[in-house]
Amino acid sequence: TTLHGSVISNASKLLILGTTPSNTFTWNIAGGTNKILNTGRDPYGGLTLATTASGSGRAIINLSGPGTTLSVDGLDAYGRNSLNISAGAIFHTWRVQWGLNSGASNVVVIADPGSAWINDNLMYFGMHAGAQTLIITNGGYFRTGGTNRSDADLTFLANSGGNRIIVTGSNSWFHIDGTANAGLVYVSG
Repeated sequence: TTLHGSVISNASKLLILGTTPSNTFTWNIAGGTNKILNTGRDPYGGLTLATTASGSGRAIINLSGPGTTLSVDGLDAYGRNSLNISAGAIFHTWRVQWGLNSGASNVVVIADPGSAWINDNLMYFGMHAGAQTLIITNGGYFRTGGTNRSDADLTFLANSGGNRIIVTGSNSWFHIDGTANAGLVYVSG
């Protein structure tokens, strides 16, 4: 649990949460400015959720409270992870690959006025797996592409089907600066 802000730096190595099969790593962030300075790979994966090879671990990140922020350049999500942003907290990323292995079923919930996920560059939602869910509700806010660093894309992939973006409740926002590509299928060489 982080209550008053933190800075995590692991040079150029990844910070991987939820690596133990059949166990869940839970990180509650309930105050202050929090930063992960890892550059990851190109710069993806500065924060990586679940085991990269099998996705058998699980991570839950709960960001809550006004004035609570978490910033990380690259975010990768494998496995069965949850990201919950509520009560005015803000999650700030630059590049995201969400749903990187088959069988992944990750969930994001952005709820309440002032709560936001702001991604400043590329986002691949459902990179290699279906069953990815993004829920924006009760005044939550999601924005991707071009807010600070460069104009970029949201690619909403149709791999294995079942990827969903749900916007519900008054004053809930889904905002894209740049290009939205929906229903594409990612094929690796």
